[in-house]
Amino acid sequence: MKLTLTIPKPPRELSPNARGHWGRKYKATARYRDLVKVLAREVWNLPPMMRVTVRTTWHVPDRRRRDQDNALASLKAAFDGLVDAGVIEDDSGLTPEPVVFVVDKDAAARPRGEIDLEIEA
Repeated sequence: MKLTLTIPKPPRELSPNARGHWGRKYKATARYRDLVKVLAREVWNLPPMMRVTVRTTWHVPDRRRRDQDNALASLKAAFDGLVDAGVIEDDSGLTPEPVVFVVDKDAAARPRGEIDLEIEA
């Protein structure tokens, strides 16, 4: 079973390198988690999967070097949103693969770019 979900990039407050106030991070996490939940519910209407592999593709506007670990860590709220939407039973059954950055010249035209999550059981 396979699901592809396109989501916006997470807010800056969700980066592990962010040094903002905890209250702003809390609100950003809740909003992003709810957004992913809503987007996932629009495309998913089956029982939750127990074990999944997630391939993450970030569409970026240029070839700058980016940190894969930080990119993956900033998606924690998105993975929790998948659990809230009923796509997966529990995020302990989620195995993320390394993040892939794809140069997409149209990414600069999008408000915050996009991320493709390819979820496979």
